[in-house]
Amino acid sequence: MFLPQLKKYHHFFSYLFVAMLIIGGGFINLRLVQIGIPGFGLTVLNLSEETVIIALFLLGITACVSCICIGFVLEKHPIMFNEKKICFIVLTWLNTLLIYITYFITDQLGYLLWVIIIGVYFGALSGIAYSLIFYLIPRNRRGGVAAILGGVMYFISASYPGDWSFEMFRDQSILIWPLIFGILGFFILFDVFDNGKIEINQNLEPNFQINAKPIIIILILILFLDSFGFLRIIETQEISSQMWLSNQSFKIYIGIIHLVSAIIIGVFYKKIGPFNTLILSLFLFVIADFVIALIPFSETIRIIFPLLYASAVSVYTLILMSIFADISTKETINRNTSIGFGLIGWFSAYTGTGLCYYFIYLNIPFSFHLIISGGIALTSIFIVLHFKYKSKRTE
Repeated sequence: MFLPQLKKYHHFFSYLFVAMLIIGGGFINLRLVQIGIPGFGLTVLNLSEETVIIALFLLGITACVSCICIGFVLEKHPIMFNEKKICFIVLTWLNTLLIYITYFITDQLGYLLWVIIIGVYFGALSGIAYSLIFYLIPRNRRGGVAAILGGVMYFISASYPGDWSFEMFRDQSILIWPLIFGILGFFILFDVFDNGKIEINQNLEPNFQINAKPIIIILILILFLDSFGFLRIIETQEISSQMWLSNQSFKIYIGIIHLVSAIIIGVFYKKIGPFNTLILSLFLFVIADFVIALIPFSETIRIIFPLLYASAVSVYTLILMSIFADISTKETINRNTSIGFGLIGWFSAYTGTGLCYYFIYLNIPFSFHLIISGGIALTSIFIVLHFKYKSKRTE
């Protein structure tokens, strides 16, 4: 009697599942992995900066290879939504175990081996997890859903109280994620989704009939420059303490910017399309990076910079979360998602993170660092315009 009643709310459960997937995945990636791994090595284990830099490059490479491999395995031996659900829930429960292991790691070798293991794990998990958006969210709603959930993810991450230390992230993960994964497991084990709707979703034509390669190239550049620039801001105490690590009210201000900008771009996404959305994000990055690099820090910059930067991040996140479902069929979703997230979400982002810490290690000046980031964004705009012009000529 209970389960048939739940089936009446299958639309709600599909959206809630994807919401928890995006919000939880984003929180883990930003807090526990991108900021937590360097903190674990530098402050908890007192390892050298060289070791942490090597670890970040290892993470990006192993996660990228793992993600792409799982995609090609699933393409050669396809499994449909019901089988993917089980794979996903098994993998998610391993997350808590891998985090718990860090309490027992005490040396450099253990740290590097752990980084390689979580690289393989997160690569495989993301290759499966983000393909589920293709099945669960109707084609005409993916952009709006990705925008809203991305905004909520960043709102929670930016406005969450407390410091950004590895110990805090680890303790939160040990306490919170078993609950979240338990709820996701409940959805899967009791099959509360509408399989008829899933069958319809996976047999529809792609939302956009465009070449995926230019989108992937541009997103690689964006994820690189975001990681390369943002981590330098966070590691520059006199600036980060005035913005992302400031008082709670300012954290909420940044969170609101993320949410509002995500909703606005979600409304217009279908009309302006992926290429124009990427140009908007890059344009905001260019202004933000050059502003913080070239203008002396002041109260005005403190207000304006997060407005520009947080909006840029929310805009491109919509593309990252929805584009691979929007350009795929049920035959190509595994390959597109795994190549996309492998190269973009892992290799590019963590190459940028590793290079950022290498620049810090070399004592490269903050302003020069952000000028490079802004220069990459500006170059990327011309690359997008080139692809747009090329696509129009071939029409």
